[in-house]
Amino acid sequence: NALGRFEHECATLKVSRKGFPVVYMGEDRVGGFIYKFISSHKNSLKSGTLYVADTIQGRWIPLDIDKTPILKQHFDSQIDVLTYCKFAAEIAGGTPQDRPEDIEVDPVTQNIFVS
Repeated sequence: NALGRFEHECATLKVSRKGFPVVYMGEDRVGGFIYKFISSHKNSLKSGTLYVADTIQGRWIPLDIDKTPILKQHFDSQIDVLTYCKFAAEIAGGTPQDRPEDIEVDPVTQNIFVS
C-alpha cells in the first residue's frame, strides 16, 4: 500500500545516491499522474514517501498528510491518502497526464523520460 492505490501502468526502479530504492510510476488513465516513491529502507519498499509530479512547475509534491497540509482538509489519515491516491494527487496539485505508459531514467544524466 505504500506505493499508492491507482491504475499502475509502469514502474521503473533505480537506487538513489544514498542507496535507497526509488520507483517511478505512471497511472493508466486519461488524467492520470506520474508518481515517484522513495523508500525509507535500503532493502524494502514497505515504507517511504510517495510523490506526485507537478510537471508545470518541475517539482515533486509529497503525498504525505503531514508534509502537504491541504491533504489534511480532505483525508483523515495517511492510509486514506494512499488508498485514494488519484484524488490526493489532484488535490495536492499534480499535473494530469494523458495515460503515461512508460518511464525510464537516463543512466548518465538521471533525466526522467515519460512516454
